[in-house]
Order: sequence, then structure tokens, then C-alpha cells
Amino acid sequence: MIFRFAHAFFRQTLYEEMFAPRRIRLHQQVGRALEEVYSERPAEHFTQSTDREDLTKTLTYSEMAAERAMGVYAYGEAAGHLERCLQVQEVLAPDDKARRCDLLLVLSDALMPAGESLRAY
Repeated sequence: MIFRFAHAFFRQTLYEEMFAPRRIRLHQQVGRALEEVYSERPAEHFTQSTDREDLTKTLTYSEMAAERAMGVYAYGEAAGHLERCLQVQEVLAPDDKARRCDLLLVLSDALMPAGESLRAY
């Protein structure tokens, strides 16, 4: 069943009213389906999961997407992917300061050309 909404407000309202476990399951299903077709696009859906394996996939796919975005000078988009990486890394391995430092350095590399030097500092 496919639904189309005339305004994003309706879609967002229905999404927010959905029970969290169902929303998580749907994101997992979408992520797995996209994973079969595209290698870096399901990151956003796996972010919604509570499963450690899915979160690890989020980290991998988000890093790939950030690298790809930086390769085509889409630094703002790359920064968004890297921020997702930092959030997931904090959940997966909060004590891995070296990994966090590496991600922050790459994020600053994306923020500077994106015109967000204050955030980079």
C-alpha cells in the first residue's frame, strides 16, 4: 500500500503518532530493502534502529555517504552524515575517544568549506 500526502505536515503528524516499536520495525525493513539496491542510502533508516548491528551499518553507510558528498563538493550534506556518525558512535562505543576524534576532524574538514568555520573551531 502506498500513501501520498498533499502536505508534509500530514505525513509528519501520522509518523509521530505511530508507536515507536512499529516505527523502528518499519525503518529496519526500509533500510534492509534499500541495502539490497543501494550501498549508502539506508543509513538514515538504520539510525532509527536499536539493534547494534543496524547501528554499525549506519556508521559505515554514513561515512561512505559523507565521503561521496565531499567528493562532489557537497560539504553541508557531508557534515550532516558525519554528525549522524558522531551520534551513533556515542551509542556504540562512547569510550572510543580516538574514533570520535577522527570523526570530528573529518567533520571540521567538511564544515570549513561549507562556510561554517565557527562550528569547525
